[in-house]
Amino acid sequence: MKEIVIIEPNSVLNLLLTKLFKDFVIKSYVSPNLAKKYDFQNTDIVITEIFFNEGITGWEIINYLNANYPNIKIIVLTSAYNDDIINRIFSYKIKDYIKKPFSITELRHRVFSD
Repeated sequence: MKEIVIIEPNSVLNLLLTKLFKDFVIKSYVSPNLAKKYDFQNTDIVITEIFFNEGITGWEIINYLNANYPNIKIIVLTSAYNDDIINRIFSYKIKDYIKKPFSITELRHRVFSD
């Protein structure tokens, strides 16, 4: 069974994602600062935003995960859509990028595709 960590600052979207993947989510955070303190040892997938209102950025989270947990698949879920940001996202080691608003069906397929 895949274990998923969600780092999403929008509390409503965070709750939706947690319910959507209720059988797989082991932790859900609205604050990236709290997420960075988590031990991702048993985590298979992290779904994260890259822009937060406070604390560390999604870029820092991705760098931290790549350095400390290189086998975790990272999915960036964000409303950022300009070419510079998309190119920057893919310059990091991530599994996928999904633009908000998103289709739940599309998100499920991307999370569970290998």
